[in-house]
Amino acid sequence: MNLLYYRRMLADRVRLRAFHRAIRATVRPGDVVVEIGAGLGTYSFFAARAGARRVYAIEADPEVCRLAVSLAEQNGLADRVSFRRGYSTDIELPERADVAIFEDYTSFFFSSRIRGLLRDIRSRLLKRDGRLLPCAVDLYVAGGGEARVYRELGLGRTRPDRLFGLDFSETRRLGANLPVRVEAAARHLLTPPLRCVRLDLRRGEDFSFAFAGQARAGRDGLLRGVLGWMDLELAPGLRLSCSPLRPRTVWGQIFYPFADPLRVRAREPLKIGLELIFPSGVSRYLQRWTVSTGAEYREGNTFAGVPFSEQSLNGESASTKGKLGPRSRVLLTVLSELREETSYGNVAAALVKKHPRLFESRDDALAAVVRLAPAISNLAGDL
Repeated sequence: MNLLYYRRMLADRVRLRAFHRAIRATVRPGDVVVEIGAGLGTYSFFAARAGARRVYAIEADPEVCRLAVSLAEQNGLADRVSFRRGYSTDIELPERADVAIFEDYTSFFFSSRIRGLLRDIRSRLLKRDGRLLPCAVDLYVAGGGEARVYRELGLGRTRPDRLFGLDFSETRRLGANLPVRVEAAARHLLTPPLRCVRLDLRRGEDFSFAFAGQARAGRDGLLRGVLGWMDLELAPGLRLSCSPLRPRTVWGQIFYPFADPLRVRAREPLKIGLELIFPSGVSRYLQRWTVSTGAEYREGNTFAGVPFSEQSLNGESASTKGKLGPRSRVLLTVLSELREETSYGNVAAALVKKHPRLFESRDDALAAVVRLAPAISNLAGDL
């Protein structure tokens, strides 16, 4: 358990105040509430104190879940907040919820599992007329860039990255095509913010979009990339902004870099583009970002940030034969033995029997099962 991470989450009073207000405005006396990715249970506790009859707090990390249960007891809320350990897509609740709260998103909202997660919440966990918190997201972009991160990535340089006679320039090429989380401020913006899309989380599953907008540079400077951030609509009329122009939150912003900076002048018109797609059959989403002014053009895309080689491409076809090592065989055993009614202890006994050289005792095998079972559930959630 990364306790420092959770302490930082608790220290983000801007975020907590916004969620506290939204939960108090959304939850009605007697409601059933479900929180996905509950962590320490903070929002579940807010919901219980707002009058919820029952709160189901779902958390996958066993250590965090145990700590959250203790916190519920210490705060006198254990009679109304019920913790369920696991991933929400694997959890069956005894009743559907009036309100679903989730906070499983990144600095620019999207993650590889967000569509499946929302689909599952709406189809299984939430009542047909239930309320989702947050209910919508607005995504914004602006031209600019964080100089320190740009330097750390080694971008904007022409000489190769050499270390002890070895060339590592390929890492810089990949870095120019991968978004990075940053904590930007007003000084990092060269253009006014542009809203590129609004997502209604209560309906729809295709979050792909293609945005093209225009803004004028507010001052002379070097445009090193595109900054992106989200504004959450937690409840009607209640918003939480992650803009660099607003008080800082734990999410910060996302920085889409360019391999070479673009020098711009005040009042110069800039065209800014951002595309996001979820290709069919691919576990990750892809993004492309562009800026142009006059004859100058810059582009980055996450597909170019994936390290491919001819060997890896040729080796990933329908005719490729799998090769399993000892640890892969252990995983197969866990997959074959783990059933709805099978205890971890029985799975551990099967591991000791089939892989005696890898496990000295049943306790060693049990520790492996406890580590692997949540990981398998998480992997299944990305299918």
